[in-house]
Amino acid sequence: MKLGFQPFLNLKDYRSALEFAEENDFECAEFHMDLPQFSYYSNNWRDVLDDVSSYSIEILLHASSAHTNLLSPNPCIRKASIDDLKNTAEFADRISAMLVTFHLGWSPVFMVEGKATSLETHLQDFNFRAIMELKPVIDEFSILSIENTIGTETIQTPLKELIETTGLNITYDLGHALLDPSHRFFLDYFDRIENVHIHDNDGMSDAHLVPGEGVLRHDSFPFREYRNRIVFEVRPEHKCIIAKEKFLKMLEEG
Repeated sequence: MKLGFQPFLNLKDYRSALEFAEENDFECAEFHMDLPQFSYYSNNWRDVLDDVSSYSIEILLHASSAHTNLLSPNPCIRKASIDDLKNTAEFADRISAMLVTFHLGWSPVFMVEGKATSLETHLQDFNFRAIMELKPVIDEFSILSIENTIGTETIQTPLKELIETTGLNITYDLGHALLDPSHRFFLDYFDRIENVHIHDNDGMSDAHLVPGEGVLRHDSFPFREYRNRIVFEVRPEHKCIIAKEKFLKMLEEG
């Protein structure tokens, strides 16, 4: 396994993030496009390529998840989200990044009788079509990797079809899977999992805690059989160092 981290606010550019990775024995770094200092629209790809070429750290990208929604019923928002994903993938290719993780998005949520209620059960046919719209993008960019996000139960059928009819990679977010056991269907495609996001929680909220501070256990995922990337998705950055130590100890004791 290659152990990595997600740079956050204290690291101001690619070079400082890569220096942090090198100093703390991380083998890969996943840069989130929602952070302006790492985004494709704030950086010249040639400058970034010069920086990453100076280090033996594998580069991963995480597409915007705060500003995009591939499941939006609004075609303008959906198109803009697909364009943003393409732009991220093109930037990734130019800087020799190995993987681009992305979220699908969400269905509209309304307050109904005091409770936040998603319309996903009412939009299953639409969501199926929206997910199938991604096939040409996935065929064009082999580095795309879909992440399991909270609330995937109602879209399992189109997700399975998308995975089975394309070369789509998977980023398995273990923290999300701890909150929703239905996410474990992604493990049926274990050979497609190229990246695992590690963070802990109490089984109730997506708290992004250090391993050992919640319900995460050594048998929450088949780590012994896994050979690809692990990214510690805890913040701020120094907690990734603690997360790595706790994670390795957990595996050793397990």
